Amino acid sequence: MISKPRRLHPAAILFYLYKEIKSLALPIVIALVAIFRGSLLKMVLGIGVTLILIVGYCLLKYFTFSYQLLDHEILVKSGVFVKKVNHVPYDRIQNITSNQWFFLKPFGLEELEIETAGHSEGPEVSLSAVSVELKNELNNYRQQVDTEIKSKNVSRETFSGE
Repeated sequence: MISKPRRLHPAAILFYLYKEIKSLALPIVIALVAIFRGSLLKMVLGIGVTLILIVGYCLLKYFTFSYQLLDHEILVKSGVFVKKVNHVPYDRIQNITSNQWFFLKPFGLEELEIETAGHSEGPEVSLSAVSVELKNELNNYRQQVDTEIKSKNVSRETFSGE
């Protein structure tokens, strides 16, 4: 029941680029205009170098992200500069939200956000570009774990005489 470590679809790079450019566009343009006020060539070169750095960062982010479906949990490894390993037990998952962005739909992909009971600030895990079937696969694992927990509880009650 243990899967091999998986990567996101390469379309996740576009997703990362969109998020990074959206969050950094205005501050970068303001900084470049302030620094290179008189020279248009230097400003264009500065924007080009900045875009190359953003693309490089997004590629690093893509290649350092992986997830793995284990027997009782999903394991997510991520991080470019700070490595993060996140263990999310299936029995703690409260909700799995799927968003299918217009640019992911032609590839049969969606974004999955996994919310847990102990995590209040947004989703605990966000999988940016995964196949549509992954949500069903996760729900199947959750049902198997729930069935195992219920059968253990019933057997405990039977043997304890309650």
